[in-house]
Amino acid sequence: MRNEEGGGYTKRFDRVGARADDGVASLIAEVRRLIRSARSAAATTVNTLQVLTNFEIGRRIVEHEQGGSKRAGYGDLVLRTLAESLTEEFGQGFSKRNLGLCASVLP
Repeated sequence: MRNEEGGGYTKRFDRVGARADDGVASLIAEVRRLIRSARSAAATTVNTLQVLTNFEIGRRIVEHEQGGSKRAGYGDLVLRTLAESLTEEFGQGFSKRNLGLCASVLP
């Protein structure tokens, strides 16, 4: 906002005469905390969902391979085919090794 003489700029004042930027620092701090908290909660939720998804992937691999028997002989071909298909569709993270690890964590 230009001052009355037309030169330079002055601070904006609200109706009670306080500077409009008073308290902005605390607002910024509050918003930063809010954003950081939301990001942390989002990361925790994503991590939890990833663990649950990996568990379910492993469970389904085991169920497919066991076909009712007590032990699975994780078929190299099944894991390789699944890995290739998932990697093509979803990108990295679904290697044969990773899928085997998903299946290996089950009792």
